[in-house]
Amino acid sequence: MDIKRLFKIVTCALLICSPAIKAQDVVTDSKAEALEQQAEAKQEKGDKKANKKKSKAEKKADKATKKAQKREAAEKAYYEFLANYQPIEANTGYEAVDAFITRCNGLFETLVGVEQSVGYIEVVTHREYDDFMEDTITVVDAVRSKISGEEVDRGDAAKAYTAASLQLTTATAELTTLTLEAANVVTSSISNPMQAIPVVAKIKPISKQLKVTGQVLPVIAKRIQENRDALNFKRNNLASEAETEDTAAE
Repeated sequence: MDIKRLFKIVTCALLICSPAIKAQDVVTDSKAEALEQQAEAKQEKGDKKANKKKSKAEKKADKATKKAQKREAAEKAYYEFLANYQPIEANTGYEAVDAFITRCNGLFETLVGVEQSVGYIEVVTHREYDDFMEDTITVVDAVRSKISGEEVDRGDAAKAYTAASLQLTTATAELTTLTLEAANVVTSSISNPMQAIPVVAKIKPISKQLKVTGQVLPVIAKRIQENRDALNFKRNNLASEAETEDTAAE
């Protein structure tokens, strides 16, 4: 076979194969572009999901912060009210209204008493895992006076918290009833709008204080219950340890 004929054969073969090679290149490029687009779409979807999750977490944290600030403000107002509390005169001349004011005074006096009995006590605790209980428990490190820093007898503190917890249970029920009554105690007793004005002015701050108390009381009740449980748990542990030592000594 001469050179010229061989050259023609090779040239023809190349001409025949070139379109197929070019078509294959086009297909390969299209697949690569499609895969790249899929990867970009997946990344974009992932970014949107992450941003949405981050935004949701930020909103949740912001909501929690505002809630905590609101609760702190309510607690501050509550304790200021108790510190400066003076019985409200029940002298409107309307029996139902005066009875309402008297009951509110009773509630506030109970809350003042609770604060006086346990408000000065500071219970220092930490959380740790207890092998025997197989659970995380609150351990009391110290019980002392917030005012003097002196140690407070744990048994006395436990008794004070127990009494306070029972008082708050009753107070919470009374608070709920009074809050509901506050909304219509004036309108149900006085039909003349002009006569109602001075009575409304007297009831309004009481209603406001009931609302603030309603925001704070569950938190205070929970705190007192936790301290009570921690002190009772510590006292029971000490009793068990003493009993074990006595048994060992025998």
